Amino acid sequence: MKKYIGVKVVEAEPMLAEAAYKSGYRLTAEPETEGFEITYPDGYKSWCPRHVFERDYYQCDSLTFGLAVEALKLGKKVCRAGWNGKGMWLQYQTGRTLGIPLDGQEAGSMLPFIAMKVAGDSVKWGEGCIDLVPWLASQTDILATDWVVLD
Repeated sequence: MKKYIGVKVVEAEPMLAEAAYKSGYRLTAEPETEGFEITYPDGYKSWCPRHVFERDYYQCDSLTFGLAVEALKLGKKVCRAGWNGKGMWLQYQTGRTLGIPLDGQEAGSMLPFIAMKVAGDSVKWGEGCIDLVPWLASQTDILATDWVVLD
């Protein structure tokens, strides 16, 4: 059998098993069991015992770089809690076909990359535009555990 790992961003509230049972959840837990009601991105709700929840989920204000990258792939914006530039964050940029000339040849496509919203608004391209630049992680960024999901 193959092994799988899942990554998703959910909302959760503490809830005793007794309250979960009264809310209609089908449980085998004892009524005094501590747990969480989980709301998934599509609105589906479930209940999970505390020990399982704490094993499987991390708060979105203290993530590893790997989990931050997975959040980026889900369309979330992330940043380091300690970044000193006001309003800086990262987002995932999907690849796309360019079809523009480059050194006498047509550039076929741009690969996906991580972009950073720069501090402030250095260039005014037009109403509602933001300044993004390609971003490269440092060793400190990769090893940090203070990544935050902004969305």
